[in-house]
Order: sequence, then C-alpha cells, then structure tokens
Amino acid sequence: MRRAGVVAALLAAGCITSRPKMSSSELYLTERMATVLLSEGNAAEAENAFREALKQDPDNPEMLNGLGLSLLMMSRAREAVPEFDKAIKIAPGKGSYLNNRGAARLETGDTAGAEDDFLKAYESPNSGDKESALINLGRSRYRRGRFEESEESLTRAIALNPTFDALTARGVTREARQNEEGAVSDFLAALRLKPENPSALLRVGLGLVVMQKTDLGHRYLRRICELAPDSVEATRARVLLGEESTFRPH
Repeated sequence: MRRAGVVAALLAAGCITSRPKMSSSELYLTERMATVLLSEGNAAEAENAFREALKQDPDNPEMLNGLGLSLLMMSRAREAVPEFDKAIKIAPGKGSYLNNRGAARLETGDTAGAEDDFLKAYESPNSGDKESALINLGRSRYRRGRFEESEESLTRAIALNPTFDALTARGVTREARQNEEGAVSDFLAALRLKPENPSALLRVGLGLVVMQKTDLGHRYLRRICELAPDSVEATRARVLLGEESTFRPH
C-alpha cells in the first residue's frame, strides 16, 4: 500500500526520529499513521509506528493498546499482554482494552484470566464493549467445551446486535451441540450480512447435507466454487460434491 510504504520510508530514513524530540504535529502524524496501518491490517509497520510514537508519548494508553493489538495480530500474544497491562493501568476499566487483553490471554492459554477480563469489559457502559465481551466469552467457553454456556453468551450478544461474528460463532456452537437446524439458521442470517462469505456458505451447505437436504446443500457448495474457486472452502466443497460427507471444517 502506498501509505504503508510512505511510513516505512519515513521511519527507515529517520525523517520522523532524526530529532531528539518530535514536534506535536510530527507526533500526531506518527500516531495517526500507526492507527491507519493497524486498521489496514499492516501489523508489522503498525508496530514500528506505535513504538516510535511511544518513545515520545510513553503514557498514551491508545498507543499502548495499538501496539498490543499489532503484536496480537502477528501471533505474539505473550508480548502483547504487557502492553495491554500498561494501557489498563493508565485507563482502568476501559472495556476495549480489557477485551483485547482477554483475547491475548486466551491465546496464551490463560483462560481464567481471559474470562475475568471479558466479564470486566462487560461492565463497560459502552454497548460495543459489552457486545465484544459476550462474543469473546462465547468463544472462550466454546474452546473449553462448555457449549451451553457458550451459546447463552452468544445469544445475549446477538440480542444486543446481530453481527456476522456473533451469528457465525453461535452457529459453530450450535453445530457442536448437534443443533443443525439452529446452526444453519444462524449461518443463513450471517449470509444476509455478507452474502459471499465462503466460510458461511460452506457451513450452510454442510448443515443442509447433514439434514438430508442434499440438493439444496449442494447449491450452496457450488456457489463457493463460483465465488472463490481457489479458496480452502472451495476445495472442501468440491470434495463434498464428489462424495457426500459429514466432514466439518476446523
């Protein structure tokens, strides 16, 4: 991306760090660039930009949280947790920071710590924080095999806001509970939000085949092959179209 390349050039050339102290405008530019890079999924360059900003503004909780997210996106959860710790120490009770630290803790295997963060995040007055906390709790409980509790958390999240993530997460949980009809219903609702999502299409196709609605299921499987022929989902769909199976994607 051109914007990402500009940031890399600035950092590499020392244009941002050539003076001992950034001006307020330079710091603002660096912080904005870091945030944009993170939103675009460019975690490596976002990490560099966040670190540059933190050299000048070490107690900025948004920059600390952003650095933690960059590390988490690169599967460096153990490194991310201390950055979230610092952000939360400066801004206790911030729901988004607690959700993010919980997600990092979950990746490190600290399930109890993760769920504690998610429960605290749910206490946030921000509805988005509450929604994320419930989705995170649902996913955490799914990993632990607590499927009934997982579905309960996700149902509460959907009541707040029926997002694609909440619907698909509950669909997966319902599959685990062998509620094929409920699972397919969730994935169909998710497809109304993202009609060409290969994963949701595959889940619907599989569910319908398991429910012995084979012809209809195959229509969804063929749709994947049309929309994303080189995807993993299309490969699985072609296997199913060749020989019926109750295979589940991981």
